[in-house]
Amino acid sequence: MAASHNILLFGGTFDPIHNGHLNVAMAVQDRFHFNRFIFLPCKIPLLKDKAQASPEQRLNMLRLALGEHSDYPFEIDERELHRAGPSYTVITLDEYRNELGADASINFLMGTDSYTQLPQWHESDRILNLANLLVVNRPGHAPLETTVNLNAPHGQVCGVDAGLHDISSTSIRLGSNQDQAIPESVKKYIHEQGLYR
Repeated sequence: MAASHNILLFGGTFDPIHNGHLNVAMAVQDRFHFNRFIFLPCKIPLLKDKAQASPEQRLNMLRLALGEHSDYPFEIDERELHRAGPSYTVITLDEYRNELGADASINFLMGTDSYTQLPQWHESDRILNLANLLVVNRPGHAPLETTVNLNAPHGQVCGVDAGLHDISSTSIRLGSNQDQAIPESVKKYIHEQGLYR
């Protein structure tokens, strides 16, 4: 990528962050080499179940997990956690566009499961005017096979294969395969905090 500024935003509840999230993030970064790869934990998810862990606990787990991958340029943006009200992606994309300017390539990472729900998102018709969508194949959903130039500032939809990781935060909260699905530091934190019992 040769854009003067290209960033990737990876939004999610991260309740908890797991190896599926991390494996996708590393695969995407290895392929596209974004200047900045930003995890964007949301405060109040709108189309998913309410978070069980508090925003502070989810942020702590995210910090622990990313600390195990310090060789990647991963960072965390806490703005949605501090914003009053629901976490509308379009507001965050608006803020980034204003901060970075019209020419910056802003990319938003989502799974094909979330992409099928996009029409239900707040002001969804504006999202592609603010960013490109990088859509990761997910088990049980038809893959997008679009390949485009993500140097564009916005308006592109790109399907990408980052490996099919059949891990969900829901199954982890229900006690399924926690040992294999969660980084060690996060597993220890969950135990210490008495989460997901």
